[in-house]
Amino acid sequence: MAIRHNRKYGTPLLDQTIADIFNTTFNKHEKIDINGGVLIAIQKPGKKKGPPNNLRPITLLNSLRKALLVITLNRIRPDVERYLSNSQSGFSPNRSTADVVWTHKWLSAKTLKEDVRIKITGIDMSAAFDKINRSQSLDILKTIIKEDELRIIRFLLSNTEINTKINGSSKAMPFMSNVGTLQGDSQSPVLFTIYLENALREIRTTLPEPNSSYGREIPSAIAYADDVDFIGHDYANIAKIQETLEKYQLKVNTDKTEFTLLSKSEEDWKK
Repeated sequence: MAIRHNRKYGTPLLDQTIADIFNTTFNKHEKIDINGGVLIAIQKPGKKKGPPNNLRPITLLNSLRKALLVITLNRIRPDVERYLSNSQSGFSPNRSTADVVWTHKWLSAKTLKEDVRIKITGIDMSAAFDKINRSQSLDILKTIIKEDELRIIRFLLSNTEINTKINGSSKAMPFMSNVGTLQGDSQSPVLFTIYLENALREIRTTLPEPNSSYGREIPSAIAYADDVDFIGHDYANIAKIQETLEKYQLKVNTDKTEFTLLSKSEEDWKK
């Protein structure tokens, strides 16, 4: 499972040295200590200081792990892009929130021009990245990526040890993390979108398609990471969506669920 060096910064000697370390690790099953991290909490902008829910956890990782993450992401990217639906704009090359905004603007324009009524159910998930079942995630990845890349990701998700930093000093006792993906890890958002896509495919089988009267070009969903808008004749069945997502340990934040009716005769959505 040869890992070729890819020079961005530094000399070819440094690249080859790092590649040799990784190849030795996987070919000879030698231990390499890159699965640890330091957890720090960053205050969310505009939120009150004090409550833990108003903090965003970020894990600081070492450079060797970051290098292996970049290598792995580059290797799995084509397979991931083939698997993800076009409705997902998060963490993909040449995709961004601009795609989401443009699609909503297009739906608005269609509503005004053709006088159709489009119902949108918008959901958000609570601490979504922290809820991923790693075994379930690896089972999904088995059907998408090659065995070598799966082996690397399995290694990166195994024995992840977290140390905490409070008031500038690290505690002496780290703890093991075996659920979710590491916040700050560059593969985390990609693994999440794959994991969520599997759940959304199951959800889509229960949703009526909007195509029959709106025209075939209307999307059934618009997504950016864990923010998903379902498009249809009727509002999506939240209870059914919750039931399906719970199979994946994902929880809908009902306080942030939004129901929007796009209609020429309605005014609220235009605001």
